[in-house]
Amino acid sequence: MGLLYCLWSMFKNVTLGILCIMLFVTSSEVAHASPCLYDEKPTTKHLLEAIHLNQARKKLYQQYFGTKAAKVFAKVMFYEHVMLPFARILDWQAKPFLCAGVEILKNDLVSIGMTPNFSGQRIIPGRFERPDDREDVKNLRVHLQQSLEADQANNDIHFTKTLKLLSLKIKELNAAPHVNCLERHFLESTGFALTHAATYHVKSLALGLKSTLPLSIKFAKVHLQALSIMARLDRKAYPLQKEGIPIFCQDVPPIAF
Repeated sequence: MGLLYCLWSMFKNVTLGILCIMLFVTSSEVAHASPCLYDEKPTTKHLLEAIHLNQARKKLYQQYFGTKAAKVFAKVMFYEHVMLPFARILDWQAKPFLCAGVEILKNDLVSIGMTPNFSGQRIIPGRFERPDDREDVKNLRVHLQQSLEADQANNDIHFTKTLKLLSLKIKELNAAPHVNCLERHFLESTGFALTHAATYHVKSLALGLKSTLPLSIKFAKVHLQALSIMARLDRKAYPLQKEGIPIFCQDVPPIAF
Protein backbone atom coordinates (compact mmCIF):
# COMPACT_ATOMS: atom_id res chain seq x y z
CA MET A 1 0.00 0.00 0.00
CA GLY A 2 2.87 2.35 0.84
CA LEU A 3 4.58 1.82 -2.50
CA LEU A 4 1.30 2.39 -4.31
CA TYR A 5 1.06 5.73 -2.53
CA CYS A 6 4.61 6.51 -3.71
CA LEU A 7 3.62 5.75 -7.31
CA TRP A 8 0.53 7.95 -6.96
CA SER A 9 2.73 10.71 -5.54
CA MET A 10 5.13 10.35 -8.46
CA PHE A 11 2.22 10.74 -10.88
CA LYS A 12 0.95 13.87 -9.11
CA ASN A 13 4.38 15.45 -8.48
CA VAL A 14 7.82 13.99 -9.24
CA THR A 15 9.35 15.67 -6.18
CA LEU A 16 6.80 14.08 -3.86
CA GLY A 17 7.27 10.69 -5.48
CA ILE A 18 11.04 10.79 -5.01
CA LEU A 19 10.57 11.83 -1.41
CA CYS A 20 8.16 8.99 -0.71
CA ILE A 21 10.45 6.35 -2.22
CA MET A 22 13.42 7.75 -0.28
CA LEU A 23 11.55 7.34 3.00
CA PHE A 24 10.56 3.74 2.28
CA VAL A 25 13.85 2.41 0.92
CA THR A 26 15.80 3.75 3.91
CA SER A 27 13.42 2.44 6.57
CA SER A 28 15.86 -0.34 7.52
CA GLU A 29 18.39 2.24 8.73
CA VAL A 30 16.40 3.16 11.82
CA ALA A 31 16.50 1.56 15.22
CA HIS A 32 14.36 -1.39 16.17
CA ALA A 33 13.19 -1.88 19.72
CA SER A 34 10.53 -3.74 21.62
CA PRO A 35 7.04 -2.26 21.21
CA CYS A 36 6.22 0.42 23.74
CA LEU A 37 3.20 2.43 24.73
CA TYR A 38 4.64 5.69 23.39
CA ASP A 39 1.87 6.93 21.14
CA GLU A 40 2.92 10.50 20.41
CA LYS A 41 3.51 11.16 16.71
CA PRO A 42 5.31 14.52 16.68
CA THR A 43 5.54 15.11 12.93
CA THR A 44 1.95 14.06 12.29
CA LYS A 45 0.76 16.16 15.24
CA HIS A 46 2.65 19.19 13.93
CA LEU A 47 1.06 18.87 10.49
CA LEU A 48 -2.45 18.30 11.85
CA GLU A 49 -2.15 21.37 14.06
CA ALA A 50 -1.00 23.40 11.06
CA ILE A 51 -3.92 22.14 8.99
CA HIS A 52 -6.38 23.02 11.76
CA LEU A 53 -4.95 26.54 12.08
CA ASN A 54 -4.86 27.09 8.34
CA GLN A 55 -8.46 26.04 7.83
CA ALA A 56 -9.43 29.03 9.97
CA ARG A 57 -6.86 31.28 8.29
CA LYS A 58 -8.12 30.48 4.81
CA LYS A 59 -11.50 31.90 5.83
CA LEU A 60 -9.78 35.02 7.18
CA TYR A 61 -7.88 35.53 3.92
CA GLN A 62 -11.18 35.22 2.08
CA GLN A 63 -12.82 37.71 4.43
CA TYR A 64 -10.07 40.34 4.47
CA PHE A 65 -8.32 39.95 1.12
CA GLY A 66 -10.71 38.12 -1.21
CA THR A 67 -10.93 34.92 -3.22
CA LYS A 68 -7.56 35.18 -4.94
CA ALA A 69 -5.69 35.28 -1.63
CA ALA A 70 -7.77 32.42 -0.23
CA LYS A 71 -7.05 30.26 -3.30
CA VAL A 72 -3.28 30.84 -3.05
CA PHE A 73 -3.37 30.05 0.66
CA ALA A 74 -5.31 26.85 -0.02
CA LYS A 75 -2.37 25.53 -2.05
CA VAL A 76 -0.16 25.23 1.02
CA MET A 77 -2.99 23.38 2.78
CA PHE A 78 -3.13 20.90 -0.10
CA TYR A 79 0.54 20.03 0.39
CA GLU A 80 0.09 19.75 4.14
CA HIS A 81 -2.51 17.03 3.55
CA VAL A 82 -0.30 15.31 0.97
CA MET A 83 2.61 15.26 3.43
CA LEU A 84 0.66 13.45 6.16
CA PRO A 85 1.62 9.91 5.03
CA PHE A 86 5.28 10.99 4.91
CA ALA A 87 4.96 12.37 8.44
CA ARG A 88 3.55 9.06 9.66
CA ILE A 89 6.52 7.19 8.16
CA LEU A 90 8.97 9.49 9.95
CA ASP A 91 7.11 9.10 13.23
CA TRP A 92 7.10 5.31 12.89
CA GLN A 93 10.85 5.34 12.29
CA ALA A 94 11.40 7.63 15.28
CA LYS A 95 9.31 5.55 17.69
CA PRO A 96 12.11 3.27 19.02
CA PHE A 97 14.17 6.34 19.90
CA LEU A 98 11.22 8.21 21.41
CA CYS A 99 10.35 5.13 23.49
CA ALA A 100 13.88 5.17 24.89
CA GLY A 101 13.76 8.89 25.73
CA VAL A 102 15.65 10.25 22.70
CA GLU A 103 13.36 13.10 21.65
CA ILE A 104 14.25 13.20 17.97
CA LEU A 105 11.59 14.92 15.82
CA LYS A 106 9.69 15.91 18.97
CA ASN A 107 12.20 18.66 19.77
CA ASP A 108 12.88 19.44 16.11
CA LEU A 109 9.51 21.03 15.41
CA VAL A 110 8.48 24.36 16.90
CA SER A 111 4.96 24.71 18.25
CA ILE A 112 2.27 25.81 15.80
CA GLY A 113 0.93 27.81 18.75
CA MET A 114 3.84 30.23 18.23
CA THR A 115 2.46 31.32 14.84
CA PRO A 116 1.85 35.09 14.79
CA ASN A 117 -1.71 36.32 15.10
CA PHE A 118 -3.48 36.91 11.80
CA SER A 119 -3.48 40.50 10.58
CA GLY A 120 -5.98 41.84 8.07
CA GLN A 121 -3.87 44.95 7.56
CA ARG A 122 -1.89 45.51 4.39
CA ILE A 123 1.82 46.08 4.94
CA ILE A 124 3.60 47.62 1.96
CA PRO A 125 7.39 47.78 2.46
CA GLY A 126 9.60 50.52 1.11
CA ARG A 127 11.22 48.18 -1.40
CA PHE A 128 10.41 44.71 -2.62
CA GLU A 129 12.88 42.05 -3.68
CA ARG A 130 11.70 39.36 -6.06
CA PRO A 131 11.38 35.81 -4.71
CA ASP A 132 13.99 33.22 -5.68
CA ASP A 133 13.39 31.76 -9.13
CA ARG A 134 13.26 28.07 -9.96
CA GLU A 135 16.92 27.84 -10.96
CA ASP A 136 18.07 29.63 -7.78
CA VAL A 137 16.22 27.13 -5.61
CA LYS A 138 17.41 24.14 -7.61
CA ASN A 139 21.04 25.24 -7.23
CA LEU A 140 20.53 25.90 -3.52
CA ARG A 141 19.06 22.45 -2.97
CA VAL A 142 21.93 20.80 -4.85
CA HIS A 143 24.55 22.71 -2.83
CA LEU A 144 22.87 21.84 0.45
CA GLN A 145 22.58 18.17 -0.46
CA GLN A 146 26.25 18.14 -1.44
CA SER A 147 27.26 19.76 1.84
CA LEU A 148 25.15 17.22 3.75
CA GLU A 149 26.91 14.40 1.92
CA ALA A 150 30.30 16.00 2.61
CA ASP A 151 29.52 16.24 6.32
CA GLN A 152 28.50 12.57 6.30
CA ALA A 153 31.70 11.57 4.48
CA ASN A 154 33.75 13.47 7.05
CA ASN A 155 31.82 11.87 9.93
CA ASP A 156 30.92 15.37 11.09
CA ILE A 157 28.02 14.75 13.45
CA HIS A 158 27.68 18.52 13.94
CA PHE A 159 27.02 19.12 10.21
CA THR A 160 29.31 22.14 10.24
CA LYS A 161 29.41 22.73 6.49
CA THR A 162 25.66 22.35 6.00
CA LEU A 163 24.75 24.59 8.93
CA LYS A 164 27.13 27.29 7.71
CA LEU A 165 25.56 27.25 4.25
CA LEU A 166 22.06 27.33 5.76
CA SER A 167 22.98 30.27 8.01
CA LEU A 168 24.36 32.27 5.08
CA LYS A 169 21.26 31.69 2.95
CA ILE A 170 18.84 32.50 5.78
CA LYS A 171 20.77 35.71 6.49
CA GLU A 172 20.38 36.64 2.82
CA LEU A 173 16.64 35.92 2.90
CA ASN A 174 16.18 37.90 6.11
CA ALA A 175 17.26 41.02 4.24
CA ALA A 176 13.96 40.77 2.32
CA PRO A 177 11.49 39.52 4.97
CA HIS A 178 8.35 40.06 2.86
CA VAL A 179 9.19 37.37 0.28
CA ASN A 180 10.47 33.76 0.23
CA CYS A 181 8.68 33.12 3.53
CA LEU A 182 7.97 29.41 3.05
CA GLU A 183 11.41 28.76 1.62
CA ARG A 184 13.00 30.50 4.59
CA HIS A 185 10.80 28.58 7.04
CA PHE A 186 11.87 25.21 5.61
CA LEU A 187 15.54 26.21 5.65
CA GLU A 188 15.25 27.34 9.27
CA SER A 189 13.50 24.09 10.17
CA THR A 190 16.28 22.09 8.51
CA GLY A 191 18.97 23.96 10.42
CA PHE A 192 17.07 23.75 13.71
CA ALA A 193 16.83 19.96 13.43
CA LEU A 194 20.47 19.49 12.43
CA THR A 195 21.68 21.47 15.45
CA HIS A 196 20.18 18.70 17.64
CA ALA A 197 21.57 15.78 15.62
CA ALA A 198 24.80 15.26 17.57
CA THR A 199 23.01 15.21 20.92
CA TYR A 200 20.53 12.57 19.74
CA HIS A 201 23.34 10.49 18.22
CA VAL A 202 25.39 10.39 21.42
CA LYS A 203 22.37 9.59 23.58
CA SER A 204 21.08 6.82 21.32
CA LEU A 205 24.46 5.05 21.28
CA ALA A 206 24.73 5.37 25.06
CA LEU A 207 21.36 3.61 25.33
CA GLY A 208 22.52 0.76 23.12
CA LEU A 209 20.41 1.80 20.12
CA LYS A 210 21.43 2.43 16.55
CA SER A 211 22.55 5.95 15.74
CA THR A 212 19.86 8.56 15.15
CA LEU A 213 21.98 10.22 12.46
CA PRO A 214 20.27 8.46 9.50
CA LEU A 215 16.90 9.73 10.72
CA SER A 216 18.22 13.26 11.34
CA ILE A 217 19.66 13.28 7.82
CA LYS A 218 16.44 11.92 6.38
CA PHE A 219 14.42 14.61 8.16
CA ALA A 220 16.73 17.26 6.67
CA LYS A 221 16.45 15.73 3.20
CA VAL A 222 12.66 15.75 3.41
CA HIS A 223 12.81 19.51 3.95
CA LEU A 224 15.33 20.04 1.16
CA GLN A 225 13.31 17.92 -1.26
CA ALA A 226 10.25 20.08 -0.52
CA LEU A 227 12.10 23.36 -1.12
CA SER A 228 11.10 23.60 -4.78
CA ILE A 229 7.42 23.21 -3.86
CA MET A 230 7.62 25.84 -1.12
CA ALA A 231 9.49 28.27 -3.38
CA ARG A 232 6.86 27.81 -6.08
CA LEU A 233 4.16 28.72 -3.55
CA ASP A 234 6.23 31.78 -2.56
CA ARG A 235 6.28 32.88 -6.20
CA LYS A 236 2.50 32.45 -6.44
CA ALA A 237 2.14 34.61 -3.31
CA TYR A 238 4.40 37.37 -4.63
CA PRO A 239 1.73 39.38 -6.53
CA LEU A 240 -0.39 39.44 -3.36
CA GLN A 241 2.60 40.38 -1.19
CA LYS A 242 3.33 43.30 -3.53
CA GLU A 243 -0.17 44.52 -2.70
CA GLY A 244 0.73 44.45 1.00
CA ILE A 245 -0.97 41.15 1.87
CA PRO A 246 1.34 39.34 4.35
CA ILE A 247 0.34 35.90 3.10
CA PHE A 248 2.56 33.01 4.28
CA CYS A 249 4.90 35.40 6.11
CA GLN A 250 2.49 35.71 9.04
CA ASP A 251 1.41 32.09 8.85
CA VAL A 252 4.47 30.15 10.07
CA PRO A 253 5.93 30.07 13.59
CA PRO A 254 9.33 31.72 14.13
CA ILE A 255 12.28 29.37 14.43
CA ALA A 256 15.28 30.40 16.52
CA PHE A 257 18.05 29.18 14.27
